[in-house]
Amino acid sequence: MKKLIAPLLVALSMSGAVCAATIPLHMPPGQIGGNYSGFNFSGNITSYGDEPRIQFQMGSAIMSYNAGRFDFEGMTFDFDHYPGGNATPGDNLTPYELYLNFRDINGNVVANGTVLMTYGQPIHYQQTVYNIHDIVFSSWQAVDRQTGLISIDIVPVPEPLTYGMLLGGLALLAMTARRSAGTTSPNGVPS
Repeated sequence: MKKLIAPLLVALSMSGAVCAATIPLHMPPGQIGGNYSGFNFSGNITSYGDEPRIQFQMGSAIMSYNAGRFDFEGMTFDFDHYPGGNATPGDNLTPYELYLNFRDINGNVVANGTVLMTYGQPIHYQQTVYNIHDIVFSSWQAVDRQTGLISIDIVPVPEPLTYGMLLGGLALLAMTARRSAGTTSPNGVPS
C-alpha cells in the first residue's frame, strides 16, 4: 500500500497544477503580429519597445491563445500617443474607451467588456470570463493613440484528453492496489 501513496500524490498534485498565471506580453521591436508569449497577435498590432501595441486608427486587433482555451481573469494595459502620430504627451487623450469581445473556440462572442483608459498610467482591468479562445480589441475613437498590452491573467483550461489521462492513471493505480492486495505466496499465505 505504501508503494501506491507516492504515485497517488503525484497524480493529485498534477491535477491541481492548472492555476492562475500572470503572463507578461512581449513582442520583439518592429514586429507586426505573430506568435509571442503563448499567443498569436493579428490585426492592427505592432511593437514599439518590447510590448505589443494596438493602433486603433487602422482597425481592430485579435489576440488568440495558442494552447486552445483559457479562463480570462484580467489584463494590464497602458495608453499613450504613438511614434509618428500627431498627438503629443501634453494632449488630453482621455477618456478613451477600449472594447473587448471575448470569443470561444468557434468564434462566438461569449462576453464583452469596456476599459476606460487614462493617459500615461497602467490600467489593470478585471473580469472573469470562462472558456475563451481569443479577445478582439477595438475602439471607436480612432485617433493618434495606442494601447499597450502589458500582461494578461489567465487560467489555462485543460483539454478533455488531460482529464482522461488522469482518470486512466488513477484506474491503473486502483487496479494495481487491488491486484497486490489479492496475491498469495506459493504456500497459500497472502504476501
